[in-house]
Amino acid sequence: MENHEEPPVRNFSLILSFLGLGSLVFLLGFYLTFARPLGRGPDEFLHLAYIHHLINNWQLPVATLPAEANVASQESVQPPLYYLLSALTLAPLPGSFFEAWSRPLINILNFTAKQGWALENSPLFAAPPDLWPMATLVSGYLLRILSIVLGIIGFIALYLLGKHLTGNYWLGLASALWLALTPAYLETTSSVTNDALLIPLAGFTIYSLFTPGDRKTLILGLLLGLLALTKVNGLLLLLPGIIAMASPQEYRLRRVATILLLVALIAGWWYLRNLFLYGEPSGISAMLAIEAEKGALSPEPLSRSLTEAVVISLQSLVAPLRPYLFLGVIGLIGLIPALRHAEKKRVILLLAFILILGGGAFILWAGGFPHGRNARLLLPVLPALSALWAMGMASLVPKHFYALVPGIVVLGGLPGLVDGFRAPPLYENAYQFIPVLSPYDRPSIAQQTSVSFGENLVLRGYTLDENGKNLYVSLLWSLQKNPAEEISIFVHIDRAGGERTLAQSDTFPPYDTPYIRSWPRGVEVVNVHRLRLPQRRPLWVQVGAYHRETLERLVAVDQNGERLLHDLVLIDILE
Repeated sequence: MENHEEPPVRNFSLILSFLGLGSLVFLLGFYLTFARPLGRGPDEFLHLAYIHHLINNWQLPVATLPAEANVASQESVQPPLYYLLSALTLAPLPGSFFEAWSRPLINILNFTAKQGWALENSPLFAAPPDLWPMATLVSGYLLRILSIVLGIIGFIALYLLGKHLTGNYWLGLASALWLALTPAYLETTSSVTNDALLIPLAGFTIYSLFTPGDRKTLILGLLLGLLALTKVNGLLLLLPGIIAMASPQEYRLRRVATILLLVALIAGWWYLRNLFLYGEPSGISAMLAIEAEKGALSPEPLSRSLTEAVVISLQSLVAPLRPYLFLGVIGLIGLIPALRHAEKKRVILLLAFILILGGGAFILWAGGFPHGRNARLLLPVLPALSALWAMGMASLVPKHFYALVPGIVVLGGLPGLVDGFRAPPLYENAYQFIPVLSPYDRPSIAQQTSVSFGENLVLRGYTLDENGKNLYVSLLWSLQKNPAEEISIFVHIDRAGGERTLAQSDTFPPYDTPYIRSWPRGVEVVNVHRLRLPQRRPLWVQVGAYHRETLERLVAVDQNGERLLHDLVLIDILE
């Protein structure tokens, strides 16, 4: 692509703009990181459970049935690169690290809550910090910051791709902003998820398709191998990579063979392992079996129309950014005149082919999973979309106005993002569901017990704290057996003797917590309940569980095998 030299003054202004607008992306990711309670990211606790398993066992999980036997549910079949990177980040940290960073984290979360910036009114943020599993929280938020760093690296990759294909620095910056300011990008790069690593790898892979150099084959093979070891949909870029390297007549077979060899060396062992364990290399069959047992598969695959699936995808990508979407449509329309140039036409067709591959895979996946209609599943191919948009803008906007495009992108996207982030709280007494991922957390649950509720749940411990007019109750649970019906947990404050309930807190999945029937078996979890304290005492604090459909209580049995009165465990008497 033709490159346009920028005068020194413009170079200086470009550097300031890049640092300023890049910082905007970082600050938005930082805000989302601490404005959402840990676990509200996509399948975040399942990703954390995977990482925790690696740290404790240093062996990869194996997907199996029944569904609840898996370490991280359906995520157990995910390729391991992101999880290994995260485990290597956390494993060397001593207990003193978690103690040192507990106070800064508490200050940040309390400040966010007091300013009214938190997206949810979680009682965890209002509860006394000594009730928080701090080592788990420090670990989770540290990994979220790692995702922000990966998001910034992805932003740089998008900038380089757009700059190279348009020959202009300003349009490169605009194309990076156009994708990085979408809710899908920001949510992914502020959560604990393997998609956060997928973004920069995909961006640099597509960039490598169009850059010359003696080491291009090696770099492309390395990136494709890392993509295949990060997530199965990273393989979508393998075929475009082979096509790009096979187009020159000279040494094309050697180039293709080198790429395939590198991918096989880096990621081949994982797919051979899957072939041995599950009978096919991707592991998707095991994932489907787990999801089917959990009832998460659509009864009629592809039952929704193609148009509806595309609309849902666009909504999850850019809603509520209507001006932003309008700006995107203008840029893509600009591809029509760009097709007149032979060199640009080849690039546009290859980028379009990448999008078609990703779109086809997305439609198949979205047809099978009711929760699969999310644009983050398109992340491996979205850099191609931003590159096409930049090329379209280059053909429509006069060169003298290129420097204005990044500002227009920000003005078009930022108001919608601000409105989208102002989400109302869900429930005043909604509790936070936290897997205990660190052994440093267990001593914080002061009272140890062992009370079984049915064949499913065991209450392992609890801690109470009176704070003004509120009582905060932390409960430590483990799941022994997958329940056939969904269960709710409740805490009651009763008059002494238990004749009348004065305050209570019940769980309401999926708003307060993931469905209990989907908890991975053997993973201990903490939840925090907030209850308003009645004035008259003495008071009994009691815990129980019931079936959501029938409202029938689960039988509560103590460690001696004795059934408890009214199937309630009395955990404290407040005098």
